[in-house]
Amino acid sequence: MEIMFEFNVFSKDFPVEDVFKKIGIPEGEIIRHEETAIEMSCGEKYIREKECCITYSTGYIETYDTEIPMQMIYKMLLPKESIICECIEKYNLFSKFGVIINLSDNPIINLSRDFISMASNFHAEIEFDTYLDNNEEHYVEATRFYDSN
Repeated sequence: MEIMFEFNVFSKDFPVEDVFKKIGIPEGEIIRHEETAIEMSCGEKYIREKECCITYSTGYIETYDTEIPMQMIYKMLLPKESIICECIEKYNLFSKFGVIINLSDNPIINLSRDFISMASNFHAEIEFDTYLDNNEEHYVEATRFYDSN
């Protein structure tokens, strides 16, 4: 099983390069989304607005416990916590932690008090995304459940 933690600061318009330099964590990545029309599978369309984002990530880590990647992202951000808070306030940024889990077994999911305190200081959402590994052992032949008559 693999688990990854991400931290994002984002907004429609802010001096992304200046904020990136001010935060000063070299492991970050700047992502720019242009305004695009997206058609969903149901046929509806929506506009994805222009947005800039700075992302910090642990990358995927082979583990069953969120503790290891959570501590990694926490230790990465902790020395810059006050600068990140200042940037969020000054530029009216949104922030979000993402916990991405590729499930192949039952994970141990916990968030430490220190981590929750940091998320609170950033006014950050915490989002959990789970994906089922595509191992064949997880698939059941659907025809077994239907009567052939």
